[in-house]
Amino acid sequence: MELVLATHGLAGIGGSETYLWAVAEQLQRLGHGVTVHAATGGAMSEFMAGRGVPVAIGERGLPEVCDAILVQDAGMAYALADRWPGTPQLFRAPSALHDFQLPPQLPGVAAAVVVCSDRMLEHVSALGGEREIVRLRHPVDTQRLAPRGGDPRAPAPRGAPRQLRERAPPRSARRDLGRGRGGLRERRHPRRRHP
Repeated sequence: MELVLATHGLAGIGGSETYLWAVAEQLQRLGHGVTVHAATGGAMSEFMAGRGVPVAIGERGLPEVCDAILVQDAGMAYALADRWPGTPQLFRAPSALHDFQLPPQLPGVAAAVVVCSDRMLEHVSALGGEREIVRLRHPVDTQRLAPRGGDPRAPAPRGAPRQLRERAPPRSARRDLGRGRGGLRERRHPRRRHP
């Protein structure tokens, strides 16, 4: 089966980009032909290509035929529906922070929408239109994410993306879950003044 996995950009390394990478590698392991497609490339597209995942930036390099599409943003969903009309599309809604990452609102573009959190399930369910919504867990490659032993601040292996090689913040820093692209942000507490 020839599959195209698409997102708008692979310039940076973030959650939706690493999700696409994990899915692409696992589909390859199952024997499928996989091409990852993006309008813009960069650090993540180079990393994926270095790991043996075919990457097509722009329309050059896309396969002539495609049996199914996994897409992560509405613009790509519409563009690929125009290129391969009638090809089934599965839309993964990665985030409610950016409107372009919400499913297409026109009927017949995406056959179903995948969400990986209860928050996204609630958000996508509240959108207009009828669509099948599938709740999945985030994929975890237990071989890649196995404990290495030793100091958890030890450097990442050579060839790992720059963000993975940088040292983690000290444990003493107070953090809370943020809504930003990085996932964690430092909590700032104003100093109390006594009267």
